[in-house]
Amino acid sequence: MPNLSTLPDDLLISICQLLQLPDLFALRLCSRSLATCIQCYASSIAPLVARNTFPGHTLLLRPPSPPPDANSGGTGYDLRWLRSLFPKYLASVLVERRGRKLFYFDFPAENPLGDDARKIVQRGVCVLAGLSRIAQAVHNLSDADLPASIAPVLATDSSWAEDPELELVLRRESLVMERRLGYVQALSWDDLLGYRLALRMLGRIVEIPKPRSFISRVVTSNLYFNWGEGGEAVTEGISWFNWFVMHYGPDILWQQWWCLEGQTVVGAALGAWQARSLSSTRGQIWIEKEAAYQVHRAIEKQYRCDERSGGVPFNSFRVDEEVFKQYMAFRMGVLTPKQPPGMLYRDPHYAIVFPD
Repeated sequence: MPNLSTLPDDLLISICQLLQLPDLFALRLCSRSLATCIQCYASSIAPLVARNTFPGHTLLLRPPSPPPDANSGGTGYDLRWLRSLFPKYLASVLVERRGRKLFYFDFPAENPLGDDARKIVQRGVCVLAGLSRIAQAVHNLSDADLPASIAPVLATDSSWAEDPELELVLRRESLVMERRLGYVQALSWDDLLGYRLALRMLGRIVEIPKPRSFISRVVTSNLYFNWGEGGEAVTEGISWFNWFVMHYGPDILWQQWWCLEGQTVVGAALGAWQARSLSSTRGQIWIEKEAAYQVHRAIEKQYRCDERSGGVPFNSFRVDEEVFKQYMAFRMGVLTPKQPPGMLYRDPHYAIVFPD
């Protein structure tokens, strides 16, 4: 029976050029011959797939640097470049949506003003992806494959070890924490800086109801897993939302911001929180939050050990002088548009809004 693998290469290339990123990488997993074909002709496939996936993104789709080997004859358009567009896109959304809160400037996605900031935040998105992969790998293990040891920092309540469900949670989160701590030790200072910035931006994108009194502040804090006013609890690593973000990683942001699946982040977060809010599993919230906090604390400690950690190096974000003049003209009211030119992510589906 004829199938994709039996088609001639030129027809397969034409088919692949009509796909988008997730579809192309899914197609590679169908057979070895398809994966080989896509790999061999990536220089012809990658530019069109990227354009199909991110229409209107000029800066995001700038041609990559050619490979250093001049004899290779390559263009730089390969699967590695194509895969790098995932974190680049998410970083672009984060910087545009909340860049001004941290850098005092708007960084429109189509303005080179934010190139350096986006590069740093992109590294943070990749770190978040690594933390999430560790969690997914451990959660795919069977109960029998989990080590019997429990991290002392998580075993603060002896009664939890007597509960079969919580005992498994302790063992699983202990292994996740151990592997994440080893992963963090291998990160560079730029990776740590990028993660901290990405986390702060995400904490400011999320919108929760503002408490109008002391009582409502307490209720809101409990309802939304100790979010804290202005998202500072996430920045400090003491919110259960930190565990949620580390566990689900950038994929949950991709589903909402690119797949346009509605308030995906809110739905997943509230669903997981409500399932854990039952009296029988409430201890799981503390265990997960504490495990995530230990990883966050290790990141902060390692980041501050470097002499460059006195603050975000704003002065290193250099931009073309003419671009900066145009931006300042907008800020001073000289330009007429209501928003800086080049903004792509102002639609409501880019907001993460928790209901009242």
